[in-house]
Amino acid sequence: MEWTAEATEYFKKVPPFVRPMAKLGIENYAKIHGLFIITPDIIQQAKRGLGHKKKSKPKNRMNVGKFNRQTAKMNDSMGDFFAREDVDPLKYAFEEKAAVHAGMTGEHLESEQVLPAWYQLAAQKDTSRRRTVYLHIPFCRSRCRFCGFYMYRAEEEETARYTRAIIKEIKTGADRVALQSHPIHAVYFGGGTPSALSAGHLEQIL
Repeated sequence: MEWTAEATEYFKKVPPFVRPMAKLGIENYAKIHGLFIITPDIIQQAKRGLGHKKKSKPKNRMNVGKFNRQTAKMNDSMGDFFAREDVDPLKYAFEEKAAVHAGMTGEHLESEQVLPAWYQLAAQKDTSRRRTVYLHIPFCRSRCRFCGFYMYRAEEEETARYTRAIIKEIKTGADRVALQSHPIHAVYFGGGTPSALSAGHLEQIL
């Protein structure tokens, strides 16, 4: 599959951690439509076409399983969190994917734009009723083959240095208007693998 120089430049707008999956999706889209050269127009077409085409859904919305199994006791609201059985899992396991990361429709900031954007947002009063803090832990003991997220291998020296950096970041931003608006209601650790940090490092952060 050949990419034009314009397409390669356009693709740089995609956040680095989703580029492998996005590139695969674009090239698969092109192959399906008999295209062999990727242009910016093809990327835009793929962006509109991937994941947005309505699929026929099985009549049974619930994965209730057999009646001697625990899943048989689910109600309608719980059923949305369990995969359907006896269907193609790649197409029909769930109603639809909930996007939680900035993808091709998100806005990618260049490295030199990140800090100014942070200061601008931090200077604005947060009017949310309930607030959470997300702490990203970019370490894993090993890499799963299906994972497209960027991460580092967990090493004691690196995790210790990262812990110190998080604590410094918390102290640096603690007096910003956005953070002082009202209390934080929950702290969420994600990754990576949050448990790659030692109990002592997690205790320091908390």
